[in-house]
Amino acid sequence: MLLAGETEKAAEVGRRAVRENPGFQGAYRPLLASLGHLGRVDEAHEHLAKLRQLQPEFSIGWFREHYPPLPQDHRDHYVHGLRKARVEE
Repeated sequence: MLLAGETEKAAEVGRRAVRENPGFQGAYRPLLASLGHLGRVDEAHEHLAKLRQLQPEFSIGWFREHYPPLPQDHRDHYVHGLRKARVEE
């Protein structure tokens, strides 16, 4: 949804995913990027704090190195959202 331009919907699905399964690290990443694109930095920081409990090494650098292969424009969109959410490089 995030990559399809449905940012608000992606954020809602992400919120539901982390609420229903707070231990699943993979649900936090698109949620953080979505919230960044939406300008909801405070909410993103709340979720980032929870992700850091599960995955302390998460950063934009980690994302670039470990996230599944994506076309460059999709990867850039994700990273831009993470930056707007103020995830560390």
